Amino acid sequence: MALDRRFDHLYESTFDDLYRFVRGRVGAALADDIVSEAYLKALRAWGTVRGNERAWLYRIAINTMRDHFRRAQPVELTESVPSGVDVEAQVQHREERRSLELALERLTEDERTLIDLRFMGELRYGAIAQALGATVPAVKMRTGRTLKKLRAMLEGGGEPE
Repeated sequence: MALDRRFDHLYESTFDDLYRFVRGRVGAALADDIVSEAYLKALRAWGTVRGNERAWLYRIAINTMRDHFRRAQPVELTESVPSGVDVEAQVQHREERRSLELALERLTEDERTLIDLRFMGELRYGAIAQALGATVPAVKMRTGRTLKKLRAMLEGGGEPE
């Protein structure tokens, strides 16, 4: 029963902020569905939460938005390349994107959440601090360290010392 009360508290304390966060990224028409789906996923996975519950919930919401847009954008395969398209640049862009995805996968869950909130969510440090239950200076410091770690992974394939 204590878990149920904790989830109820999480829901009540985060709903307005999470809804605004999602609505700001996908619009009001999709926000209801995505927020509902995110809370449902969170409830189903409630026993697996470790660390900051608020950050965990935001991560679920971000992944739910990503999943929605992946499903909504079918890939069309064509046999010919339209004129004026720089195929080499597109291939290079895809390779760089894949390198970034692989580097992001090597980050800890907390580091990925921080990067998602800052860059995918476009949240300011104050909002991230509130979502994570941390101070603004701590969020800035952790963001800087995480970006340094990512940069090292992308440039040399390893992590900084």
